[in-house]
Amino acid sequence: YARLGMDYSNRSDEKKGMTLRFERRSEQMPAQAREVKHHPTSVNNLLVQQLLERTSNKSLIKFLTGDLSGITPTAAKKLIQKLGSSFDGDMSPDELDDKQTTRLVQLLRSSDSLFKSPDG
Repeated sequence: YARLGMDYSNRSDEKKGMTLRFERRSEQMPAQAREVKHHPTSVNNLLVQQLLERTSNKSLIKFLTGDLSGITPTAAKKLIQKLGSSFDGDMSPDELDDKQTTRLVQLLRSSDSLFKSPDG
């Protein structure tokens, strides 16, 4: 769907100059890329805080399964159980304080076996 070209001229030696042309191979545009969610093992505190602030999900379980890639509902329940008694699957994501966010990030980064492989 695109035609590319490059012209290079060497001022000191004309023989080293070249022209490259790549003609269009298709008239069809590729499908627009879709946004890929963040994999849990690649997040940091700042990113999780931003995701928590922007999420439309009303519970921590829905946040984990909806805003991050590769977390199944079963894995989300296991994560919340590992996080301890100060976490509840039904709690609102905006209820997490800085210490809880840090604890969540630490667990996400260390629980690779619970998650599916990244989409990308």
